[in-house]
Amino acid sequence: MRNKLILTLCDKMGMYIWWRSNLAFFLACNAKELMMKEVKSVT
Repeated sequence: MRNKLILTLCDKMGMYIWWRSNLAFFLACNAKELMMKEVKSVT
């Protein structure tokens, strides 16, 4: 029982970390695209 609980907790942590890193990656990509648009509109 206890092992199952720990496994679930690790699973949730893993999902959370994966989600956080994906979100950071997504935001970085969006920021890059926005910067490109800004540069294009300025020049």
